[in-house]
Amino acid sequence: MASKTSKLGAHGKKYADPLMVVVPAVWFRLVDLGSRKPFPTNWLRLTEHTLVAVLQEKVITKYGIKEIENSVLNVFVNEVAYNSRKKMDMTNRLGEYGSKCADPIIVEVPAVWVRLVDSGNGKALLTISLPLPKWTTVGGLQEAVITKCGIKGIESSVLERVCQRRLPRCSCSPKRMSLLSSMQLLNLGGDEDNFVVVAVPQNMGSERVWSIRIDQGYAEDVQQYQNTADRLKDANEVETMETAIKQVLELLTKKAFVVLENSSGTGKTQMAFNL
Repeated sequence: MASKTSKLGAHGKKYADPLMVVVPAVWFRLVDLGSRKPFPTNWLRLTEHTLVAVLQEKVITKYGIKEIENSVLNVFVNEVAYNSRKKMDMTNRLGEYGSKCADPIIVEVPAVWVRLVDSGNGKALLTISLPLPKWTTVGGLQEAVITKCGIKGIESSVLERVCQRRLPRCSCSPKRMSLLSSMQLLNLGGDEDNFVVVAVPQNMGSERVWSIRIDQGYAEDVQQYQNTADRLKDANEVETMETAIKQVLELLTKKAFVVLENSSGTGKTQMAFNL
């Protein structure tokens, strides 16, 4: 390999003997413990001098992972290191690791599994996973639950009773099962069968607002539909259908109506309804 200060000389002057320019690449595979969606091996334009911290940032950007710091991602030199849980430090350089597609670096998105229950009757409301590291405190978990579920008008201190599912007869009512806000989760909530239970206050009324979020593992698939929507939203057919639907809705009647169209299968009618 020629150095940056080397002169080309006679090299590359013949079509049959061209210069070879290699674009550096680091191969990696994402493992998302929350979505459990298998990700194929991918690559980034990085070099052996790149720091692990930079790789973490690039992976977050590439997959659109939100509400997570790069330090939360666990990085392993390969599959063997991943199975033995030998992580790379953020200050390490990648070196020769990830230079082969068949032996990629493993980048893991950690997950804490949480089940929300009604504090009054103990009824399960929702089971979710949160991209949190094991050193997260119970207080940090409460804040993450509020952010993830879009719960409005409530402070984290209200989500007081947090317990581990494996404790006997865990219904979140006995105070002895509560975890202190300053306690770290460590291995709690490490999988779906060992989730942490968070009690949501009873009768939150109109203040309880649940928002629908897109799982980060499906962000790329959803983006394809969004791109199609951007192309179709200004089409004449969409605008015409949108106007007709608005006229029906303005009648303030429950009378049903039917839309008949000669469909081309591109989704213009559905787009009109969505708008």
